Amino acid sequence: MSRLAWKDTAALIAEDALAIQQDEKVVIVSGEGIEKVDGLNDLYLAVKDDLYQRGIAPVCLSYLAEPGKQVPELVETVCCDADVIITIYTRGLLHSDAWPRIREGRKPSSRLLLLPNGNSDDFLNRMMPKTKERFYEIAGITDKIGGQFLGEHTIRLTAPNGTDLTFRVGQLAGWAHSGVGTEPGSFILLPAGTLNLGVDEGSAEGTLVIDCHTALKWELMEEAVTFQVKNGYAVSIQGGSYADDFAAAAAKFPNGPEETLCIAEFGLGFDKTADVRVNPSEGEHMYGAAHIGIGSNGSFGGSVMIDAWHIDCILEGVSVELDGKLIEQDGQYLA
Repeated sequence: MSRLAWKDTAALIAEDALAIQQDEKVVIVSGEGIEKVDGLNDLYLAVKDDLYQRGIAPVCLSYLAEPGKQVPELVETVCCDADVIITIYTRGLLHSDAWPRIREGRKPSSRLLLLPNGNSDDFLNRMMPKTKERFYEIAGITDKIGGQFLGEHTIRLTAPNGTDLTFRVGQLAGWAHSGVGTEPGSFILLPAGTLNLGVDEGSAEGTLVIDCHTALKWELMEEAVTFQVKNGYAVSIQGGSYADDFAAAAAKFPNGPEETLCIAEFGLGFDKTADVRVNPSEGEHMYGAAHIGIGSNGSFGGSVMIDAWHIDCILEGVSVELDGKLIEQDGQYLA
């Protein structure tokens, strides 16, 4: 691809997603090495080109954005002084200790957009909006269904694989990412079409069974992993070699088994073109799919901060109750 292929997407970002004005300070933060990543680099260049054509000269910062690496203080300082913040290929930023400081320290009127951290050209071509029709279709579905979950609620998540997990939300941050971030203080993702809620600490109880994808390994799972959850944490992991690998990865962090196995996040997907079986990142967006994040909840304002340890686990065919009302049954929204 070339940057010209992303011309329409770049215009959507400037006009519909962020409504950027000529007199605003815009910063684009990218990961070192993005120039070697086809597709993402073309998108990055297209966004810059579009802004230049609008008479806007963004400040462009690049840093070594790898999981476990500290985010430079300069990145935080520049972001907190900007009116519009755009990040791309900033792997690990969302779950770094710098993220809460950027989110809380930025101007109350600023708008923040996270573009993809990575993935394939195929993912970008299918998932990134190129027309206003697609952009606003996903925005409408996300607002209509995902918007119901914002605020304080009790959620029950069940699935045919044996999952039966109950938890509360509302004490931590949460977003229905429609892709529209024109209001002061907005925080959005593109591709859009996801609900992401911080799970109230200590509230999760029940059984979580994962048999599709986790962000620990990006291939489809060959065996299920079962987590028994009490007081907000997984207290046991069962399921053969994959379960052993998950436990071993969690044990590498010094935070202890409780924090590393914190039930941190609940999410739903609203994009009908996404395929849960491609990889976990795309699975989070798939219409009807759910995900549970295990590990750090610092990006939602929680007390568990573990750099580079937040494992999203994807579930298919779920049923979801919101305060006792059935919102989704067997992978289909009822609205």
